[in-house]
Amino acid sequence: MKVADFTPDAPFEAGKALRLHDGGDVTIISTGIVTPRALAAAENLTADGISARVLHMPCVKPLDTEAIATAAQETGAIVTVEEGTTVGALGGAVCELVTEISPIPVRRLGVPDEFPPTGSETWILDHYGVSAAGISCAARALLELTK
Repeated sequence: MKVADFTPDAPFEAGKALRLHDGGDVTIISTGIVTPRALAAAENLTADGISARVLHMPCVKPLDTEAIATAAQETGAIVTVEEGTTVGALGGAVCELVTEISPIPVRRLGVPDEFPPTGSETWILDHYGVSAAGISCAARALLELTK
């Protein structure tokens, strides 16, 4: 279920997540230009009977710890999605928080801490699973762990 619009004029408040899609099975937390891919993944999952919440983090610091804590407790699984490195960014920050407050399975999608291959931005993101299909696959795999 769509909750808020993700448009250039969407409200921005540092440290506050924007809840774009409601769901109770898994949470997808995204930032930056990959948020439309996260929303497409949520729609793919909905078609398969999986209810995915999508949170857009407009910034990593300050981090909306309340929204993440609530998502962890209510959905029990989180996929983070970012166009940059998974080390020291959104995925790392979410993992640090979740391990302290509500340990649950988390899958970080983004560019690993290595020298990436050469290619277009779209190709590199797709190569590392930062696509609607890749995000959906990661969410399904996490849900298998929680069964």
